Amino acid sequence: MDPAPAEVSFPRGKEKRPPPLIHAEGHAGRKRTRRQVATTATPTDTDGDFLSLRTDDAAEADRAVLRQWNNTSQIEVGTTFLGYVTRVTAHETHVALPLGLQGVIPSPNGSDTAVDRARWQPGSAVRVAVTAVRTERHGDASARVNTTTRHAPQSTLVLSAAPALVNRGATLSTTLSSYGLLQVRIRQPEGEHGGRYSVEVFGDAAANDARVLLQDAPPDLPPGTVLWAVPLCFDERRRTARLTAERDAVLEAVTHLDGPLSSLSAGMRVEAQVARLTTSGAELQFLNVFSGHAPWYHLPEGKRRNVLVVGRRLAARLLAVDPVRRRLLLTLRPELVTRLEVPLSLSDMERVPRGQFLHDTTVIRAERRVGVYFQATTFRQLLLFAPPSRLRDGTVKRVDRAFPVGTRAPRARVLRHRPIDGMVVVSLQPSVLGRKYLDYRELQPGERVTCTLLSLSTVAAASAADDDASMPIRGAVVRIEDSLRGFVPTAHLSEVPLSARRLRAKLPTGTVLRCRVLTVDVHRRRAVLTARRSLVDTALPPLHDRSAVRPGDRTVGWVSGRVRATGDWVVSFCSGIRGRLPTSAPTETAGVDIGRSVRVTVTAVDAAGRRLQLRLRTDNDAAPIAACPFARGERLCVQRAERDASQRLRVWVRRPEDVTDEALAVEAEVLLPPEHLTDFAMLQPAWDNGDGLRALVGEEVVLLADGRDGQEPMVSHRRGLRMAAQRGLWSADIPKDTVEPGTGISPNSLAIGYVESFAANAAGVQVQLVTSGERVFCPRALAADRFVHDPAQWLQLGQAVWCVRNSSADTHRISLRWSEVAAAMVAAGQSWTALYRDVRSLAGFFREQQRLCSRRGREWPHPPPGTVVQGTVMEAGAPSSEPRVIWLQVEHDGRLLRACLMSAHDEHDRLGRLEAGTVVDAVVLAVDPLADQLYVSDRAKLVQLAPWYWWAEPAAPICTVAEGALTGTVELVLPDYAVVRIDRCLVLLSRQEVNAGDAERPLAIGQTVSVLPDDRRRPTEAAAATEAWWTRAWTVRAPAASTTDGRPSTCLSFRIGDRVRDALVTAIHPFQVNVRVQAAGVHVGRIHITHVDASEQWEQLSVGQVVPWARVVDVRERHRLELSLRAIDLETPGSSGDHPGETAGRDTPTVGAQYARGVVKSVEWDGGDRARATAAWVMLTPKVTARITAFDAQPQRLEQWAPGTEVHEVLVYRVDATTRHYDAALCASLRPGQRIDHATVVAVRVRDGEVWVQLPGDRLGTLPFACVTAADATTEAYPLRCLHPGQSLSVFVIDGTDPAHPERPLLSLDPQRVPPAVEQLRPGEAVDALVRHVDAHGAFFHIAPGVIGRCLLRDLSSGFVRDPSTAFPVGMRVRATVLSVDAAARRVQLTLRDAAPARTAAYLTAALSVGKVTSGTVSGVTEYGVFVELPGLNIRVCGLCHRSELRDALPPPSAADIAEAYRVGQRVQVRVLAVNAKGQVALSLKASQVQKEEAEMADVESEPESTGAESEVEELASAPPQKPHLRWSGTEPADGISSSSSDSPSTADKAACGRGDRRPASAHAAFPRPSFALTETEFREQQLVAALEQPQTPEDFERALLGRPNDASLWVSYMAMRAAAGEVNKALALAERALETVHFREDAQRLRLWLAYLNLARHATPGMHPLDNELFRRAVQNCDGQTLHLRYARALEAAGDGRAAEQVYLQACRRYGKHSERVWIECGAFYMLRQRHAGGARRLLERALLSLPRGPLHLHCILKFATFEFKSPAGDVERGRTILENLIASFPARLDLWNVYLDMELARMRRQPSEPQLATVRRLFQRCTALRNLSLKKAKHFFKRFLQAEQTHGDAASVERVKQAARDYIESAAEGGPP
Repeated sequence: MDPAPAEVSFPRGKEKRPPPLIHAEGHAGRKRTRRQVATTATPTDTDGDFLSLRTDDAAEADRAVLRQWNNTSQIEVGTTFLGYVTRVTAHETHVALPLGLQGVIPSPNGSDTAVDRARWQPGSAVRVAVTAVRTERHGDASARVNTTTRHAPQSTLVLSAAPALVNRGATLSTTLSSYGLLQVRIRQPEGEHGGRYSVEVFGDAAANDARVLLQDAPPDLPPGTVLWAVPLCFDERRRTARLTAERDAVLEAVTHLDGPLSSLSAGMRVEAQVARLTTSGAELQFLNVFSGHAPWYHLPEGKRRNVLVVGRRLAARLLAVDPVRRRLLLTLRPELVTRLEVPLSLSDMERVPRGQFLHDTTVIRAERRVGVYFQATTFRQLLLFAPPSRLRDGTVKRVDRAFPVGTRAPRARVLRHRPIDGMVVVSLQPSVLGRKYLDYRELQPGERVTCTLLSLSTVAAASAADDDASMPIRGAVVRIEDSLRGFVPTAHLSEVPLSARRLRAKLPTGTVLRCRVLTVDVHRRRAVLTARRSLVDTALPPLHDRSAVRPGDRTVGWVSGRVRATGDWVVSFCSGIRGRLPTSAPTETAGVDIGRSVRVTVTAVDAAGRRLQLRLRTDNDAAPIAACPFARGERLCVQRAERDASQRLRVWVRRPEDVTDEALAVEAEVLLPPEHLTDFAMLQPAWDNGDGLRALVGEEVVLLADGRDGQEPMVSHRRGLRMAAQRGLWSADIPKDTVEPGTGISPNSLAIGYVESFAANAAGVQVQLVTSGERVFCPRALAADRFVHDPAQWLQLGQAVWCVRNSSADTHRISLRWSEVAAAMVAAGQSWTALYRDVRSLAGFFREQQRLCSRRGREWPHPPPGTVVQGTVMEAGAPSSEPRVIWLQVEHDGRLLRACLMSAHDEHDRLGRLEAGTVVDAVVLAVDPLADQLYVSDRAKLVQLAPWYWWAEPAAPICTVAEGALTGTVELVLPDYAVVRIDRCLVLLSRQEVNAGDAERPLAIGQTVSVLPDDRRRPTEAAAATEAWWTRAWTVRAPAASTTDGRPSTCLSFRIGDRVRDALVTAIHPFQVNVRVQAAGVHVGRIHITHVDASEQWEQLSVGQVVPWARVVDVRERHRLELSLRAIDLETPGSSGDHPGETAGRDTPTVGAQYARGVVKSVEWDGGDRARATAAWVMLTPKVTARITAFDAQPQRLEQWAPGTEVHEVLVYRVDATTRHYDAALCASLRPGQRIDHATVVAVRVRDGEVWVQLPGDRLGTLPFACVTAADATTEAYPLRCLHPGQSLSVFVIDGTDPAHPERPLLSLDPQRVPPAVEQLRPGEAVDALVRHVDAHGAFFHIAPGVIGRCLLRDLSSGFVRDPSTAFPVGMRVRATVLSVDAAARRVQLTLRDAAPARTAAYLTAALSVGKVTSGTVSGVTEYGVFVELPGLNIRVCGLCHRSELRDALPPPSAADIAEAYRVGQRVQVRVLAVNAKGQVALSLKASQVQKEEAEMADVESEPESTGAESEVEELASAPPQKPHLRWSGTEPADGISSSSSDSPSTADKAACGRGDRRPASAHAAFPRPSFALTETEFREQQLVAALEQPQTPEDFERALLGRPNDASLWVSYMAMRAAAGEVNKALALAERALETVHFREDAQRLRLWLAYLNLARHATPGMHPLDNELFRRAVQNCDGQTLHLRYARALEAAGDGRAAEQVYLQACRRYGKHSERVWIECGAFYMLRQRHAGGARRLLERALLSLPRGPLHLHCILKFATFEFKSPAGDVERGRTILENLIASFPARLDLWNVYLDMELARMRRQPSEPQLATVRRLFQRCTALRNLSLKKAKHFFKRFLQAEQTHGDAASVERVKQAARDYIESAAEGGPP
């Protein structure tokens, strides 16, 4: 059976044009045949990455929509796309769009590429909007080249990323937070801290943009940079907004807009619901009204596709939004949705570039009129796509038949990429496969090609009179190999210059030219060629690679210019290579001139390869360069060094043994390149100057090239190469034929080489092997273990590297990976290991530095490292530099030295406070004698413990680590070495690397590293490649400290307990004082803050003060003294020395240890806002710091503590010896298990599942519901009902604190009842839970403090639960079973299927005696009876009064009669008939059963204290839910909606004060008497009379309408008669006639007609949307819209359609909520009183306060919502009290507010009488009567009400107290004093 045609779901919004037809091919309405069904088969891939659903009409319709997207002519201006920047040029930025579309963003200036590249980064996602569609034809020479087609014009979308276009719908208002993802543009930085900018968001409102601030962005962004951002907060008062660019916030931002389609933009993330699945994709619905399409390749892949189920909600992202044609395109791919990354990145596109051939592809999907999808064997993760035009050179009629699934294509060629869609477009056309070039990447400079002339490009004409034939020609546009476009300049069209006419005559269109490629610009897609025969046909190789140019190379170039200063000629070659040809006699003889082709020979190449020295080619060029008399790898000695005319360094060398024998000495002149001067970056400037050249004399060098291969002789001074030659390892080159099979590595596979050059585009490294002279190439992937884009980041030109030649199949490869080199060292022998250690040692650095100093005459007049110096701040470096640098001026031995003070990133603020002129104490870490510069550090720990000792020997037992790595902290980082602090010594860490080595892991100051000496680490171990850090210490032995007599000092002269005198204070720190003791040598020590008796004594200490006496209490590290000034230590001789264990014991305290004094070290704050402190760290001894929580600190408050505060009497109650963590408390605080009597209940918070208890001493505690003992079955079901405010309790302190209030302890009525911890809960365990609230998502329960449990609706019961909120009221205890536990989030999933609430029939039978007459409230009206809720019970009970028990008279009332007589909320008298075993209650409303008169019922229900303010809320809460059907009776409005409305604020205030008319006290007074309350005879008589008075036939109604044409009730009755007869169409026509007949000034009558019309249309058209229909729009336009919305919503609510009523209420709030509080109050009453949805009402109040203007409307709205909290069963009384208290505090003179407050409390007193409630009422009356400036009349009003309340609920004594208070008030007022 064929499925039904797909329905099109259009987004809402104003429609500018009709939507496109779905069946565009003409298949709509036809019967589908077999030929019209596309062939589909199971995918061949086993991963299941593609859909295999059956094709239907819906899928064909979706494909038609996608084809419309692919047509650029149907892309409207204003459409937004999510794009991907692929290329940035000087004039435009190229952006890839979804579905294969392409677009460009023009540059602002057309040539400012720097700004444009800063604004757009290739590989970034961007939101763009279409501004125009540009069509380019290939006849234009300046048009873009289309390399895939020849004749069809190419359309390009012109895009813009202006914020005004891409951030549609974003406004500076409260709705900004729901917008989601924004795209902003940087304007300028804000503030001194990086990452904060002013941005452009709205575009069209500069004033609004000035109010927006972006934070969390990368620092130093240039203006114009485009970023993603998310709204963080909005300040309504200041109208300012903050945005964040934090990546996690950007990726997780979800849009919750409630607006038209034009407010959506591409890139937004939404929560969508799967509405339909087809073979072409999925239809998604989101934001309740919008519908879009997701193509099948934008759905999740593999196993993730299992989530695609109709109805499931998923996260999606918008790809395209067309507001004109009303089209939406979405994606579900995880890369785009969760990471905002495209499936096909730039790196993936480089792996499969344009023009690459793909072999062995398989068809996995074929779609007619769409194309074929392939999968390649080599790239299975890529999706290949070929449109029908790219399958064959001819026409393919049926793609699905020509290429069925499973067909294999031998070859395909890449045409372009679709990164957003994650696919590659390929071609199978033989014409495309046979092309030589398809992309400019395949075109290489210097290559010969065949071109076809397309046109000659001319210069623009100066005037219209100029002849086109005589216009100058710029060049020729040619087609290269029938594929690419190229340009030949005029100078390269011929050997001799020709005029324009001659060129046109010689080169007509279509001429075939043989050319050579000069330059290729891949990014701009341009190629420049030459057609000169001398350059094309030459046999000499062209120069096209800078790195491959060598002296002696011979080639052909052309003269392009001349140097003015010297007159030298500039010769150009391919790839932009240029050389200088000096002017000489041969050049003048040869007639060299600009434009001529010349044959030259390269004589010299500079280091960078950018400038060449040339000379004309002569016959002598064939002679080789003179060879050097020495052999390659021979060690030589430098005799002299100087620079030649080209500033190249040339040296004269000899053998070392020939230095002394001048007669036999052989000397040669060789080249010493600058990159071969030294291995150390710090010494490079010293060698490369005049002094360095003189210092080279006598240095040893090694010969790299001997000149025998045509290369100029060259030597190297690098230490690594010299040491390799010294050890004889130059001969260990790589043998190509000795590779062991299977391993790829031979025993002699290592070789030494040096980096000769870096390949273009960072493709690899060119390495020169030192012995064989062979040049080998190492690709970038094999240059290091970790992939890095540029090898020059860690390698240097001339650096010595070790190579490994590996072999696989028939290819050899060279690798520089350290992991392979280290593995090869295993088989290479100890010589390589020794060389490795020597290369990485720092000994060579310092020896070389020392030689430079000695040869330059430099001494070492610098302070030794490790000592303290004093310097003055001179200047500070850039604040953003890493690390930040401060320059100091240090004086030493009469000389001024510069000192560099560097810091880590986290110390920027500290150094930023150092101003110029500040004196700083610092420790010298390193010395650079060549630059007269020191490197120092002012870190406190280094300065305090100075002088420092250097690690002399790696095996010295200074550190206690015997084996393995040592842990240290980096203190200084220099290019060649770093200084690391390990325990009490400093170590030099070498940064010299072999190959890449550890350069991939940079060092930073303050970093903690693991240091392993080379002596303990052998490269032959297995972990050689994974070791983190290596070190080689260059050791400098520091002189030992000595005393005045020369003897070495030691700290062992003092023992614990010795007294020390005359200790000099040298420095003062926050918690310790440094002292120096001059006894038996110089000793240093400290006095800790805990070793003084009081803070006053500590504050008196100052620098330079001499402490007379102190006691040694500890000796730290064998050379540091711990001193004490406490009186107990000084007065007790030898106390500490006699009992050394006492100090040790106090340094490791036990549970119960007490300390008389402690000092606060730091305070922890909650969230960093400094509003509430959670804990404090207190120092008890120098080695013991304990943590005291807010609870443990009571009665003191942690907020009053600060660092340095004294704390007395501290007790340690928890010790963790492993982590040395101690928990302590003040001795006066509470202890777990302690019993506390006379505790008072302060508040019972049923919704929070806890009770607040006031403890003695004004402390508060929390009593969880789980700790409340049950006295009976009722208390067990509702545990918190037995407690009330003011009740006295005896509680026990249990372990733990309230998570919401950490300062409050947890209490229990029984020490054995403890709330469960979330970590202890296990699935399947049964727990007690308390109902918190019930909503549409399920029920939520309290399990323990801070632990919330959730139970889904399906798990609430084993049976059906009709109303979960009724079955599980708030505060009820249940027994639940744990399903799952999330300990981190403190959430638990529960089920109640096996747990039943405590509702037993026995309890109901005892509480409800059969035959008892009681009052109740109607809770539901059905056609078979009335449900009545019985109050006064501990559980909620609803009984059923069947329709047969509603009256004594017969027949029983019909459903219509029941609906008219009873309403929800009506109070009635009922008799209990029976209670069955299931707990169901049967009731009766018959007069004979109740035996009470209706008047008595009214008296019982009357509430004399009620005022107007309360009755208005009662009216909203008890509004009659009338049926929307049309009735015959004219007693009430026939539209079924009550016409009553809320009073104005002034009327309500008068009524609240007791003035004005009272409303009926009984709820029955506003409604008609039930008709069936009469006897049967009276009932029948009234029916006959009513029938005679009402029209019965259409003729009767027509006659009646002649006399009463404006009577709406008559028209409605007429319409009802037609509808009852089944003539609905006539009834609708009658409604139109009535609206035309009734006078337009009769507003009330017309409103009733419109309401009746809407009700009739809704019943006639089931499923009609209540708002989105033409009839409702007409009604709003023709009557009062606000009243219509409210009355229509009440009608829908009465009909039982709460969802539709909610939509109408919310629409009314949006339209009229800015000027009317009535809509908000009506909607709030709907939520709170009738739907019992407290959360919705509270959120509505927040919206109301934001919309309404401040003033009386605010006050009235807040007052109404406060009363809702009292009246609604779902409300929170405490919340209502808080709101009213705030109102009274703001308006204390408003007596109407006091009256409303009294009304609410008195009503609650009547419903739930209790002593606490009576006490609350009394306190409120006392406050009212104590008001200032209260007149006697108003005081009388309050005293009268007070007296009535006491007479009703109090006793005789309380009544007399009120009377006496009134007398005292009158007497005081008479005397003129205050009352």
